[in-house]
Amino acid sequence: MISVLAQNSNISVTESIRFAFESLLTPAGFAAALLGSTLLAFILLWRNGPVLGAVIVVFLMTMMQLNDRWFDNTLIAPLQKLRDFAKFTTVVVLATMTLSALFVRPSTRTQLVRLPVVMFFIFQTLYMWRLGIENDLVRGGLGWLTTIMLLVSFTFVLGRRIEDDRGFDRFVSIFGYASIVYIAANLLQLGLGYRNVVAGNRLMGISGNAQLMAYICSIFLLTNVYLFSRLPLGSAMRWLYGLSIGVLGLFVIWTGSRTGALCAATGMLAYFRLRVGSFALIGVLGAAVLFAVASFFSESFDGVSRFLEGGNTRRDVWLQAWSEFTSAPLFGTIGLRDDESVSTIESSYLATLSLLGATGGVVLLASVFSILFMLPKLAYYRWVSRVVPEQADLVIASIAVVMVGSVFEGFFLGILSFAVVWMYALFALCAYLLERATWSDDDSAGDPDDQDREESEFLEDDSERPSPATTTL
Repeated sequence: MISVLAQNSNISVTESIRFAFESLLTPAGFAAALLGSTLLAFILLWRNGPVLGAVIVVFLMTMMQLNDRWFDNTLIAPLQKLRDFAKFTTVVVLATMTLSALFVRPSTRTQLVRLPVVMFFIFQTLYMWRLGIENDLVRGGLGWLTTIMLLVSFTFVLGRRIEDDRGFDRFVSIFGYASIVYIAANLLQLGLGYRNVVAGNRLMGISGNAQLMAYICSIFLLTNVYLFSRLPLGSAMRWLYGLSIGVLGLFVIWTGSRTGALCAATGMLAYFRLRVGSFALIGVLGAAVLFAVASFFSESFDGVSRFLEGGNTRRDVWLQAWSEFTSAPLFGTIGLRDDESVSTIESSYLATLSLLGATGGVVLLASVFSILFMLPKLAYYRWVSRVVPEQADLVIASIAVVMVGSVFEGFFLGILSFAVVWMYALFALCAYLLERATWSDDDSAGDPDDQDREESEFLEDDSERPSPATTTL
């Protein structure tokens, strides 16, 4: 999707802005504005406000209403109203998180920015510039503004809070908490408005699209598996994440998305690799929950046949994208496309070549190679025990999922989308691990599993704790 403030792809950015402000002038809108202002004050001034803001942003980015010409994806009233304002609210929350950079305490981290985040930001800047001058100036300008806010809020504001391994876990828990809200919202919608989120036996959910929902679930699966493995055995949150793993697995199957299933399988294989015992524990728990939840939804396994019997749905789109690239190989065809057609190329690489030509393709490949270059580093640091093994496994698996997903969907060209939010979060995690590997053994934070901690520590303040980064080599 290339929409910025327009949550519904059928309306323009300016119409979305006008609709939002007109809604604020109603009594209900005024009350919502007061409540929202209080929430924004917490995000700005509370020490854990940025974390709360990030959970809100991640959840809202899971909600998208696409073209409804095939089926009515209108949600139940509260969820639909939330989705109508999701992008607008996200921009406001991101702006508040960006402003909170002025109030956060100094960090001992020295390497918050690494090459991958710089290259990805350059690629997005090129895309927004071309989009602005040749397609839609408002969309391109606002898109670049939101890109800056994502960079600042996730890389600087939240990234600098990752000062030890507990901070790493708390950062990942942002996606864990968002996944629980996401599951609850989808189950609520299935219970009260089943036929508005299931089309052709495929689950679209509050995401409005089976492909998007499957990818979101594959990311949530990976983060929840990590959190399940890191929390102590007696933690209530550990078992809540365990239950969510089974539900998310069912959602992936129910979407019938082969790309989503491939991403989920790739993530699990890359995370566990040869650790059969750990996989067996989570696999048994997840399977039990999956089949238990599936018993309430008779159509949930109907999409399995699509994994084996579905046709090649991308061949024609890919051939058309390649043809467009050959017709304008240097600078692409972005100036010749309308908004809707820009978002329909189901491959980040072919979409870039088609829209931006070879100039954009070179920048994208540079960004991809800078990300892939981290894999051998992380594998080596894990092997020599310079980083916590599960943390390295999470980042390695996440990179694998991103690479697989980008082949079959245009995730790299998203504007204020779930995939782009996840990219900037992943860059922050990568930066921490690469910096942590330079710390001496005496400075390592240790394994949180060896400490008597509760799940509430994920959001506690570390201002009075010594940081392992206070001494560096």
